[in-house]
Amino acid sequence: MNNNTCRKLATLTLLSSLVPAMSLAAPRVLLEKGQTFALDNEVRGFQIPTIDSFGEIKYYDMTVTLTVNDDGSLNPIADVVTSTSPTVNTRALIPGTYKSIDGVTVCKINNITLTNGRIQSFVNCTGLYNHLSELSFASGAVTAEHPNYPDLVVAGVNKRTDVNTQTWGIVTNGSFGVGSCGYYSTKYPIGIKTNGKTLVFSIYSITAPSTFQCSGIFNK
Repeated sequence: MNNNTCRKLATLTLLSSLVPAMSLAAPRVLLEKGQTFALDNEVRGFQIPTIDSFGEIKYYDMTVTLTVNDDGSLNPIADVVTSTSPTVNTRALIPGTYKSIDGVTVCKINNITLTNGRIQSFVNCTGLYNHLSELSFASGAVTAEHPNYPDLVVAGVNKRTDVNTQTWGIVTNGSFGVGSCGYYSTKYPIGIKTNGKTLVFSIYSITAPSTFQCSGIFNK
């Protein structure tokens, strides 16, 4: 075997050893793409995507529990518990302040995490002439675990063909007004579609069959 052939074989061997390494990327987690909430010494995350070394995306729910030392400092070692995220077709609402596109109604959203893993959103709105209203929503399917399930069933929401494409809730206090829809009192069901910064509120009849009434758009 001449020197030229030896050099070619050495080059091919080197390249073949590099190809697997070159195809791998550093695994990472994308916390900003999921739903993350903090309370006391726990940080909880839902639908948190991770990317493995081959670029495959997976979704996890997590609870990170922090420990405080006797001197008040944080222990650098946290307890982390994770599980594969269930398939959820409706998203939690992003906390913050939203204004209707006509500039009349302003809503503030605050979230809590329920023991069943759902995110419940409490929405306080101020409308025309400082008219106040309160609404409640929850992520996940319209099943018995939904906090507003009885009222949503009375309205026939669970029978809608698009029930799994929206996040559902009801008016819990006052009368909710949006755009030119007028005002809707307690127990009226509302479905929300969101991309995080824009909310589309759709109001439906209070009794079955669930009939669309009106809608309005809010921006964060």
